[in-house]
Amino acid sequence: MATEKFIGMLALEPEKSSLVELLKQYPVQKKLFVNPSSSICLVKCGMTPIIDKCVVYKRLNGRQKERLAREVNTLMKLKHPNVSKLYKYVVCYDTSTFHMFSEFAEQGDMLEYINSYVMKRKRFHFDFCKKVIYQLADVVSFIHEKGYLHRDIKPENLFLNNDGNIILGDFGFAIHKDDLKNDCNIALGTSGYAAPEVIDRCFYSTASDVWSVGATIFMILTFDKIVEGNDYKEINIKMLEFKYDPLKKEMIPPTYNFDILREIINGCIIEDPNERISCKDIVEIIGQTIYGNST
Repeated sequence: MATEKFIGMLALEPEKSSLVELLKQYPVQKKLFVNPSSSICLVKCGMTPIIDKCVVYKRLNGRQKERLAREVNTLMKLKHPNVSKLYKYVVCYDTSTFHMFSEFAEQGDMLEYINSYVMKRKRFHFDFCKKVIYQLADVVSFIHEKGYLHRDIKPENLFLNNDGNIILGDFGFAIHKDDLKNDCNIALGTSGYAAPEVIDRCFYSTASDVWSVGATIFMILTFDKIVEGNDYKEINIKMLEFKYDPLKKEMIPPTYNFDILREIINGCIIEDPNERISCKDIVEIIGQTIYGNST
């Protein structure tokens, strides 16, 4: 009964298979993450590498099942070049496992990419920064126009493919604005990227995503978090006291367009959510350097 209730939460009925048959069809190439209730593996679909996110759904509580179903349903509705593609999902009743097969980003996540440059003591080229900012703002603007909030935007949830394009993933906290009233009083997101109103009041809006976009862009530009601390409690206290500075010239390479970047960061990192710019505004601002008077 519990199994059927979970399956009933999905907008489209999943394919059915046994685990043995599924592994024959999608042979595992590499295990990326494993714990008792879930795993993430790189598998082969023909000659194409894809990701198999596997969840033992009988180990999940009711809220976790609801969020898993919400993630699947959201990804099925959000079709955009920079949203992680969900190809299909399959349930294996013999092992109580649910498998989501999605796009593989060959270059890993943005935090890994940043760390690789830190190790080399190099910084990103400004053209790369412009492209990432533009694509991130554009895809989040698209999500907002569809009525959804991501609620966990951060470098670890931005992935890079071999073409250097970003893929926004991990929609486990995503929600439609109409469902917010049923999912309140829970602080989601990640310390250092979650907006102050999320930490303080568990209040979510498109503006809280904009804050996270700004904090993510800050990290991409400076290789530092907008707020540093020894643990999440210290970080959250600083967030609520608004003890941090906007972007300064000495934080970024001289080849970057400081005025444009400061306009974006200062527009996102504002204490009052009502005063923040939108992701559509960011697309227009950064678009000036790509399609207009580029520096």
